[in-house]
Amino acid sequence: MVRALITATEAKTAALQELQAPSRYSSGLATGSGTDGAIVVSDRSSPRTFTFAGNHAKLGELIGRTVLRAVKEALFRQTGLCPERQYDVFARLGRYGVTREALLRQGVNALRLEELSREPELVTRAALYAHLLDELNWGLLKEADVIEACRALLGRAGAAVQISTDSKKPLTEILAEAFLQSLAPLAK
Repeated sequence: MVRALITATEAKTAALQELQAPSRYSSGLATGSGTDGAIVVSDRSSPRTFTFAGNHAKLGELIGRTVLRAVKEALFRQTGLCPERQYDVFARLGRYGVTREALLRQGVNALRLEELSREPELVTRAALYAHLLDELNWGLLKEADVIEACRALLGRAGAAVQISTDSKKPLTEILAEAFLQSLAPLAK
């Protein structure tokens, strides 16, 4: 029964990761919520007995698939979170401070900003950029490599943004500001 709970928890976390659900408390991805809950019910009088509910057993597979589907449906019904909503520059980078509000404060055209937010090339670039920032935070990539990759992504967009590491700000904040700077001229 404990293994069934572990399998369900893994599936819930997988659903949140697949949707790139942002944490409300950090720049990371969510692994759960304050309203998560699970119970396991078993009928000990049943003639059928399952002794393992791990990922490599049929019962575990069924639990995982069911929880994954149920969590995604519940998130959609409760918050509207779904792949279509995540197909947005600001959904991808909002957890790093790249928001509509930040660009609107720079006096950009709100209607143009909405068009840009779902432009396929920009959404793809934002997804890659966010993942670079995540990998930097996780210590999986070196700072110099992330800076160079971010410069390349911004350069391919035709952005002439300088990334200066002389600031005392965290590098992820500097890189997020560079992405914002690259969007501003496009939204004028």
